[in-house]
Amino acid sequence: MAIYEEKRPVAVCDTECYVDYWSIGFKSLDGKHERVFELYDGHPLNKKAIASIFRRWTIVTFNGINYDMPMTMYAMSGATNGELKQASDE
Repeated sequence: MAIYEEKRPVAVCDTECYVDYWSIGFKSLDGKHERVFELYDGHPLNKKAIASIFRRWTIVTFNGINYDMPMTMYAMSGATNGELKQASDE
């Protein structure tokens, strides 16, 4: 039986949420790659670039299942900063 094994680079990820600002940041374990994406008034979220990172990298988070990933999916769906802050507080 053949075992499929995909080798992808690993990055850590974290999100930050305020009433007028949301961000997601990625940093490779080797420290060579770092990207931060921000959402605030007049500055839309670069959803294509974020999706590309999730497709190409293995992502590690501290509280990803319960917080970072749901918030990221909500942000990617077009939620406003106010909606994100309300979801974060809940």
